[in-house]
Amino acid sequence: MNNISKDNKDIMLSAVNYDGLTLKYASKRLKTVKDIITTAIPNNPGALYFIERVIVEVGH
Repeated sequence: MNNISKDNKDIMLSAVNYDGLTLKYASKRLKTVKDIITTAIPNNPGALYFIERVIVEVGH
């Protein structure tokens, strides 16, 4: 990174930090989805349609 200007280095580091936060947020959302799936489906098989919608939303 010695040949990269300080401004470019800061931009790259901020992008990495942003991606890290995005991954952390997505991971938290996926854990929530897993919890919903493992409790809702056994108790209410009709909930599968709504759970699929949640999974699609997490993917966006």
